[in-house]
Amino acid sequence: MHLLITRPLEQAVGTSKLLEMDGHSCLIDPLLQSEALDTAFPAGEFGGIILTSVNAVASLEKVIGPQVRQNLPVFATGTVTAERARKAGFKKCHSVQGSATRLAQMIPEWLAQPGTTTDLLLLYPCAQETAHDMESLLKPTGIHCVSWPVYRMIEKDSFGVKTKSALKKGEIDGVLLYSARTASCFARLLGDAGQSPPLYVLSKEIGESLPGDFAALARHPEEVSEKSLRGLLQKNL
Repeated sequence: MHLLITRPLEQAVGTSKLLEMDGHSCLIDPLLQSEALDTAFPAGEFGGIILTSVNAVASLEKVIGPQVRQNLPVFATGTVTAERARKAGFKKCHSVQGSATRLAQMIPEWLAQPGTTTDLLLLYPCAQETAHDMESLLKPTGIHCVSWPVYRMIEKDSFGVKTKSALKKGEIDGVLLYSARTASCFARLLGDAGQSPPLYVLSKEIGESLPGDFAALARHPEEVSEKSLRGLLQKNL
């Protein structure tokens, strides 16, 4: 299959390599662009970091010293985000393949491991607009976190030249959508320009966020992970 990957570039490159190993060919066209925000570092004694995007790591490098990073645990969604944190000097990284909801479920288990302090205030550097409320997700567990908006995602005004051409010629066999915001942007940009290829979304919720005609085209795996999405694509080779 020839697939259009719409997620941010750093994640898209990694996804493309995996899909090409599975026998697919890929066209990358990120529909959202990250822009850093100049926001004050929140007050508090933080004993750990929550990461749901690689876009948040750069802000941590500016305010947390190299020595502190080595001992500060990081709880991340996805191996790409965890690896980016390791490259930034965070040595104690835990990651889960799945959504922020799954991450919130796993954090209490990680904190319950021997030698780990459970009474921690966690810092959550995040986007200006998030699809989830991490503070609310963790509240039932008794764990507290402070959200710190450090970047915002800006939607593109149009598809790239190669994407426009491929869509017009019907050369795209499937579009990968990893967030509700990206899905909405794709539907807006396509508009009345033509019929959409099949849409492969990371979760049922993302599919349901699409307009009616697009939602009917959305296919999603049972488990929210990149591995399960790849498995769904393999069935359509």
